Amino acid sequence: MKIIFFSSHSATWYYTFAEAVLANALQKKGYEVLFITPGNQLPRISNLLHEKILREKFNLKGYEIDKKLTSKDYKQINLILKNLNKNNFEKLKIKNILIGKISLYEFLLHHKKVSLNLSNSEWKECLLEIKDTLISLFSAQLIIDQEKPDRILMYSSLYSVNHVWKKYAEHKKIPVYFIHHGMNFSDMDNKLIIAKKNSFHYVKNLKKYWSKLNKVPISIAEAKYVTNNFLELLKAKHFLIYSTPKSKESLSIRKIFNINKDQKILVATMSSYDELFAAQYVGAWKMPKKIMFPTQIDWIKELIKYAKEKQNLFLIIRVHPREFPNKRESRKSEHAKILEKIFKTLPKNVKINWPYDNISIYDLAKETDVFLNAWSTVGVEASLLGIPVVLYSKELVLYPSELNTVGKNKKDYFNKIELALKKGWNYKKIKETYRWLSLYYYHTTIRFRKKMANQNKLITSKTFFNISNYFYNLLSPKIRSFFSNNFSNVGWLKIGERQRTDCELQLKERVDISEVEKMLIESRDTLIDMKKISKNKITSKEEDIFIRNELKRIYKALYNGDNETTKIKKNSLQYNLKRVIS
Repeated sequence: MKIIFFSSHSATWYYTFAEAVLANALQKKGYEVLFITPGNQLPRISNLLHEKILREKFNLKGYEIDKKLTSKDYKQINLILKNLNKNNFEKLKIKNILIGKISLYEFLLHHKKVSLNLSNSEWKECLLEIKDTLISLFSAQLIIDQEKPDRILMYSSLYSVNHVWKKYAEHKKIPVYFIHHGMNFSDMDNKLIIAKKNSFHYVKNLKKYWSKLNKVPISIAEAKYVTNNFLELLKAKHFLIYSTPKSKESLSIRKIFNINKDQKILVATMSSYDELFAAQYVGAWKMPKKIMFPTQIDWIKELIKYAKEKQNLFLIIRVHPREFPNKRESRKSEHAKILEKIFKTLPKNVKINWPYDNISIYDLAKETDVFLNAWSTVGVEASLLGIPVVLYSKELVLYPSELNTVGKNKKDYFNKIELALKKGWNYKKIKETYRWLSLYYYHTTIRFRKKMANQNKLITSKTFFNISNYFYNLLSPKIRSFFSNNFSNVGWLKIGERQRTDCELQLKERVDISEVEKMLIESRDTLIDMKKISKNKITSKEEDIFIRNELKRIYKALYNGDNETTKIKKNSLQYNLKRVIS
């Protein structure tokens, strides 16, 4: 089998290292592997030094894309760009691939846009994205046609320069697999997801598997693994976690928002629009045709109207942290600006929880009676604590809607809220969520590095990438090549020392890729082994013991700052958790 890895984002060591590790493991197994990199052709996202180190250390065969591109190709690309403007770029199509639209994926995310109103400066930025995507597509056509691979792998097939490789490969009926680090924050740097097409297709398949596996009890190792992730979410140290860490001291949400002791608390968790907008715009995801509330603003307006008539309730509307500047991004979204305008006048029993309030979702969870969710992962995290969650669409969430309650229409939706308030906390939902997250975290990945207490962590800092790339991009292609070829091996300069250390440590690891081989050979969608999971001999009673023990860990993490002499309120989250772990 011939396999191509297209490592487009070689400047991001976290990505390109993962691709190289997997390429090396498959090459050792005797597969014909080609490690294709951008070289100087995509200077905003590539790094020649990284490419050189990986090829040398892992003995990877392959080449840079400019080895195939000709002066004729560059002339054609420049001619296309010359004829583009803000009014016609969306129509740009090559081999039935919508280049104009696909090119804007990262731009839309970076600018947190929910519309295509482009300023002149933004249009200049878009042209750079389109140019890179065209270069990538032209190279994809040449390389795929010449090499005729059986499979193609890359880190995230949603990135524009990767997306066009995926599209052209599919046109040639060649299966494409995306790579991503595991989603468990306690172990993310050490595991890889490998699955067909893109992340949306991947989750869709997981939901299908879930319908067959949701009755299968999980092991003690799986239960611990799920809890480990939740504890990392509470700390919020990982650069990919948006939420504020849980407060170290006891925090009273009722005091902060001036909530009456007799009022029940509803928390509506909004989601950032730009991610779905970008995915929909590039054709990776489709908005459901029939949806109860066309927009989140329509949904929130109906909730405000509902709460205004129910003075026994208090509604907290939590705006997603991504909408505002945060530890990952410095930009405010277009959607946030709209929200600020419509949330100026509210009933007394409705308050907004803005990201700059610095309140953790887990401090809110400790006092929330029911969560009302759009498509945030809070729907899973709340369910793991047994807190009822009501959805208005099962199609929008990237997890099984069965973990929550879904309204069929507006009347039924508000009836479901009333029912959730009446029924309250549910231990059964905790068990179901542990099973889902076991599938999501545990059975869909391979381990490529051992997890050790004092492990040398991979370089993941976005600041590091941005600063190094800024200076790197100031150099001309010739100087970049000269620098990479002549100074990278000068010991006292220590250029690339950390990257070389990562490679040397990795070469000592034994990577088991047997499941990856099966998946690629059989052209399966995911790494999930149904037979292996179904052979599980764990009983429901044993699973119950495992989960209750894990809830002790969660209870301790949630309430370790609370005053032990304070009386626990009946039917509160603390009361219910303590009842099942005692």
